[in-house]
Amino acid sequence: MTKNEKGMSRRSFLGMAGATAAGAIAAGMAGCAPAEPKKAGEADLAATGSATASEPKTIEFNGQTLPKSMAKLDPIAEDKITSVVDCDVLVVGAGISGLPAACIAAEKGAKVVCVEKGSAPCATRPTGLSWFGTKKLKELGVLCTEEEKATIVKDVFGGANASSKQEIVKLWLDESGEAGDYLTEIIEASGIPVRVGGYYGYYKHFDTVTEGAEDMKKTGGIYNDSYWNMYALQHQVGENEKPGVCLWGREDLSDADWLTPIYNHAVELGVEFLFSTTAEQLEREEGWEDDDTKRVTGCVAKGPDGYVRVNASKGVVLATGGFDWDDDMVDYYYPIGLRTCRTWQKWMTGDGHKMGVWVGAKMEDPGQYVSHMMGTVAPAVVQRSDERMMQTESQAFITPWVEWALPSNALAPVLYVNQNGERFMNEEIGYFMSGPVIDKQPEGLFWAFWDGDSENKVKPHKFDRLVDGIDTDEHSEMMIEAGLLIKADTIDELIEKMNAAEWDNGRFDGEKFKETLARYNELCAAGKDDDFYKPAEWMTTIDTPPFYAAEMGSSWMTTVGGLEIDDKLHVLDVNRQPIPGLYAGGNPAGCFYGNIYAPQVPMSLSGHSTTLSYVAARNCVDGI
Repeated sequence: MTKNEKGMSRRSFLGMAGATAAGAIAAGMAGCAPAEPKKAGEADLAATGSATASEPKTIEFNGQTLPKSMAKLDPIAEDKITSVVDCDVLVVGAGISGLPAACIAAEKGAKVVCVEKGSAPCATRPTGLSWFGTKKLKELGVLCTEEEKATIVKDVFGGANASSKQEIVKLWLDESGEAGDYLTEIIEASGIPVRVGGYYGYYKHFDTVTEGAEDMKKTGGIYNDSYWNMYALQHQVGENEKPGVCLWGREDLSDADWLTPIYNHAVELGVEFLFSTTAEQLEREEGWEDDDTKRVTGCVAKGPDGYVRVNASKGVVLATGGFDWDDDMVDYYYPIGLRTCRTWQKWMTGDGHKMGVWVGAKMEDPGQYVSHMMGTVAPAVVQRSDERMMQTESQAFITPWVEWALPSNALAPVLYVNQNGERFMNEEIGYFMSGPVIDKQPEGLFWAFWDGDSENKVKPHKFDRLVDGIDTDEHSEMMIEAGLLIKADTIDELIEKMNAAEWDNGRFDGEKFKETLARYNELCAAGKDDDFYKPAEWMTTIDTPPFYAAEMGSSWMTTVGGLEIDDKLHVLDVNRQPIPGLYAGGNPAGCFYGNIYAPQVPMSLSGHSTTLSYVAARNCVDGI
């Protein structure tokens, strides 16, 4: 039995692909993730499902229209609170935002309690973090000057159609050097290297992180694709010399688990962790509805032994993640999210957003909520499933960023057509921009086509380098057996298979597709795409048997956007005044992205999440 580079047998790989087709839930990161990190059960899913046609989808509360799942809970009765914990700073959430916040607050001498609903620190831990002006970047002499900072601020703010808060983007760049250096020192002290040049090398198609770093010295770490400047702020964690980033850990990338050293450091500093404890309600001094000087004083959380009140004399930092699996919130704030596929992070149910609103916080308006779209990365079988849930990334890769548990050629800029048999986009624009375009196609799906000469004809994206490895014959056969790819000796046979019951069930317009294919081959032969302006490099004919087709949709990683904040990381009330004692960082905090995930800075979500929560906790301790 053959083995791939990960040591995975063909049989186990096919079983994994079958799990994809079923949309099965997978476990978190081995060794440090919760065994069952508060994943929603059937009752939870029923409680957070969308309203039926006969039920109102929204409620009114404190002058805001909100999705119905954000209705305020009844106060928890005093006789149900079985214990009380006092501290200076309460951090809600032990993930990539909460742990840096807990560390810096304790470093500054505060007594810190961190409440986490999972049984261990959150399993999500990206191996790339975007920080500006760190010691690592200064050593290369790039992306560390005020002029460069101003350019990035303008690009990110302008790229969001001025719908974000410019001062929040600038705050990230002002502070991420300090936060990044602080975290890097802790991570590297544990034996895990942190290097720059990884994501840059990944986009520029270098073979090693070192090559990427050397080239950054020549270019300043700024590069261009067809649509925007891109800035190489990413710091790659781990010993893997191959450029690229995983978002979730894997056994063969265990050296990249940087969050565990941060957690261990927090423990050494005396942070008290309450795991398997869900914060249910913030507490604020009575009369806040009429007096905006009333403070948030802590929270009531439900743990293994009942309810606990946590009193926080200096304040609370919300670092609770997104609202990915609260269907009502997704439907109201990010409706494309219910039509496309999402990740397995079922514990992200908008807890911090809800608790903030119940003590007076203002949510960003609908239209300000985005996600990191993965426009071409969801097999149609997943998108047609009930949950529309992607695999864990630890399963989705055979070799990270080279070979996916998907028909990888479908992620390259080959020919894309919709069920009407028509082209609908320049296929080289990449996944950052393609998701909303794909969503507008029938069923939100598209077909990707290539032929038997893929070794010479299929080429990866210029910068959206989702896949460098072209599908081998063995990989393609695995995909066919797993029901994720179709192969035929003729175009007519291919169309017949595409219209089978398990695929488009007669909905695909084969005659129109043959016209589209003839036109596409004509443009390829001429070396000029007069229809959608795809660069000539990617215009290669589809005329050599056998022919392949894979039906795909879109997926997204997590919601970003939430409670409005100011540049001190205070959460704002409905009159946009700071709520005393309440801070937010990471995904519960809004105002950073506006209406688009910033494509100019890959991994900006992990970068701003670590940075802004760090600053929020620091300000909380200092009374700022």
